Amino acid sequence: MIIPLKRHKPAKAPTYLLSQIKILSWIFFISMAVSYLFFDKPLAAILHQNQIPLKSLSKIFSIKVLLVAFPSLFFYFRCIVKKEKPANRMLFFGTALAVGNTVTYLLKYLIGRARPEWLFQKISEEFHPLSSASSLQSFPSGTACTVSICLCGLACFFPRFSYYLLCLAVVISLSRVFAEAHYLSDVLGGVYLGMVISQFVFRKMKEQKFSL
Repeated sequence: MIIPLKRHKPAKAPTYLLSQIKILSWIFFISMAVSYLFFDKPLAAILHQNQIPLKSLSKIFSIKVLLVAFPSLFFYFRCIVKKEKPANRMLFFGTALAVGNTVTYLLKYLIGRARPEWLFQKISEEFHPLSSASSLQSFPSGTACTVSICLCGLACFFPRFSYYLLCLAVVISLSRVFAEAHYLSDVLGGVYLGMVISQFVFRKMKEQKFSL
């Protein structure tokens, strides 16, 4: 008697943070809600009165620089030194950053949350949906999303350090709060978005048999 072989679906490429996405989502959503209701404006007011020199901490993660650097490195590894794995890793980071930048801009445009500077100017209206003005694009933080994509992207290659890298992304992104460019909930939203995008892009590339 011949026993027919069962066809198994290919296993999804493991990403530790993505495997914990339900509990991490709850943590971030609750943190954002609590921050918005109780901490955003009081913290912004305190920082406005007490300048803390951490404003430039996140500047090393300039999206304009990174969107040029990673494609350039991809071209170098792919076409000049002919190394597939490093080239694919540059492609991964470049793709994740491009997706993150696009999604972040769309959310900023749709939500239209005013930056803390409006609070200091005693302007009461906080949300202006469908606005392209930079002062009305506070949520989510684009810089926090970029930082998170870079560090949580590294977590894909060093899964044992996933939570350390995620925490580091939050700490670095907090400099945007100290710079009075964002509220705390904006930063948390950006970090969460970057985490999800980096892990999702990595998993999709692994499923497409990219050597990473």
